Amino acid sequence: MKKINLLLWKIHDPLGRRPGHQIMEFVMQKILSNEARPGERLPSQLAFSKLNHINSNTVERAYGILCTSGWLTTMPGSGTFVKRNSTQSQGVFTSTGFVNELPIAIKSGLKAAVHPHHMLIQNFTPVGLNTVNPFNYPERIMFKYRRMHRKGYENISQIDQITDSYGIAYREAVRTYFNDCRDFKLNKGCLDIVLGRKEGLTRVLRTILNPRDGVVNTVPQDLVLSDVLHTAAAKSFSLSTLDADFIEKLEDLLQVSKIKLLCLRPQCGYPECNVLDEDKCAAVLELAKRYKFYILEEDDYHEFWYRPKPYKPLACYDHEGYVIYIGALSQLSVYMRNTRVIGATKDFIELMNSMLQKPCEFHDVLEENAIVEMIYSGDLGREASEIRRIKEKDRDDLLWVLKNYLEDFMEIEAPDSGLAFWIRFPDFSSVKESLSFLERQEINVPYDPGMPFHGLATSNMYLGFGTYNKEEAEVAAKLLRERFINT
Repeated sequence: MKKINLLLWKIHDPLGRRPGHQIMEFVMQKILSNEARPGERLPSQLAFSKLNHINSNTVERAYGILCTSGWLTTMPGSGTFVKRNSTQSQGVFTSTGFVNELPIAIKSGLKAAVHPHHMLIQNFTPVGLNTVNPFNYPERIMFKYRRMHRKGYENISQIDQITDSYGIAYREAVRTYFNDCRDFKLNKGCLDIVLGRKEGLTRVLRTILNPRDGVVNTVPQDLVLSDVLHTAAAKSFSLSTLDADFIEKLEDLLQVSKIKLLCLRPQCGYPECNVLDEDKCAAVLELAKRYKFYILEEDDYHEFWYRPKPYKPLACYDHEGYVIYIGALSQLSVYMRNTRVIGATKDFIELMNSMLQKPCEFHDVLEENAIVEMIYSGDLGREASEIRRIKEKDRDDLLWVLKNYLEDFMEIEAPDSGLAFWIRFPDFSSVKESLSFLERQEINVPYDPGMPFHGLATSNMYLGFGTYNKEEAEVAAKLLRERFINT
């Protein structure tokens, strides 16, 4: 067996208060730089601990997390090795859409914001919550990891805490998560994190767009996106991905109008939560390359899919830099939902950060450290799978209630992803009339507090089931059925 070069595994930087993290970052950097190649054996845990004067239990734990997350592998009786088929060990990925150079030049320079003259009013009524019930928050696991890291801050200096707030380890863990669990193949420098959806959209769109640039918006009823596009003074064209000839309509538009950006919001778009099949994804990418426009792909609900296999986002195709991805890290907690992951070419990330100074953001470093541990231990993936199973059962229960009582009167579309139904009420009773009737029967209608009911005579409802109670749903459905029968 080849002798191990121990000098390769000597950590020369001073050990900080979290040597476990330092070990993991040290080993990952050796692999990414190809100093440690696939199949190469690492020093034993005891040898590594003696070489670097680190507690052997700390080394054992770091090796274990790296094995779980796919960087290393163990062979009983032989030792620990760099994993041969690890995507991380390739250093630079051989095939990825997230390349280093921009496919279309973007004019640099700070761009003035233009405030919208009007606000869009949605043509549907959102009811219920399309976010996960806080009861499902993985409190026990998060508390364990938070407590583990809290002690390290007992005597930390202000400069060290400011360094932690930059979230370097957090970004690297998130990059690992999206590469391993979603097959993104994000190289280093091709990912950034922004706290808040509107802030993330603003940074991305202000980097791409100049006033009067053409934008195809497939989700014009999304108030946040529409507001940011108005502020950027973009010239918007609306198309629906539900149209059977969506690709043909898009190409027809491209032939007569200069388009800079196509906005897609798969799995979570208002109102229909539609996704494109693989043929349409390939066709959209072909059009982007031919007509030279960017695709902004926004995805919040990648954990909640109820098909045989999850939706493959455009970010996973070899898109040559034309796709800019922005999405929530996870729906498992408010902090993870607020963590907006931006995946793009390295050039775009650098341009965005040079043009627009990041706001002074609040970072919960203990929460971020706990999330890092959840990612590397596999806990985040396991918890997401369990909550998806729970919400799939809730979806099936709610679908049974709606079909059993109201199918004769309503159009009901069960989602194959996300956390909301799309329902069309009968022409003889608008959503407002029906919900007003329920309130007169002393039923508390859960209007989404973030998107208040405007009292429009609309027939469409966006019904969230992030929090779901079958008894409440059945009582309301029975009352509506009686009303419809007697109308």
